[in-house]
Amino acid sequence: MRPNDHVETMRVEIAWPRRGSYGTSANVWLHISVVQFFKALTEARIEEIQQTLIGAGRKYFGETASDFDFAVRIDSEHGLISWDCPGDACGFHPSNKWGHMKKEDQTWIKYCSHNLDTAEQLHYLLAAACYLRSIIEGGPIE
Repeated sequence: MRPNDHVETMRVEIAWPRRGSYGTSANVWLHISVVQFFKALTEARIEEIQQTLIGAGRKYFGETASDFDFAVRIDSEHGLISWDCPGDACGFHPSNKWGHMKKEDQTWIKYCSHNLDTAEQLHYLLAAACYLRSIIEGGPIE
């Protein structure tokens, strides 16, 4: 399901801490059409997306980061589930239980940051969100 050109597909909210404080808070809202688009991807396409994010992450964080650190979780039941980067379980994950991702009347899915401690983590995760969102611009992928 590809959103119409006039449909807003992503919103971002960021709260920077005061100087001397620790951590950053961010939320990403993706339109349900973006989340559901990922349900139809093949395993090969999902692996290609994963490898793209791993390559980008290694350039940003250095070659010592493990592949596991850049996990993107996509499945045919929920669509886009989460995406991560190096840190203490650092990433974006849905704010509620998985059931809300299946509701047909749901317009936006809120992804909350988890253990987002550095500007580098925030930059990478937001760039990954933009990349994931941009995948749908070309329409369904065979």
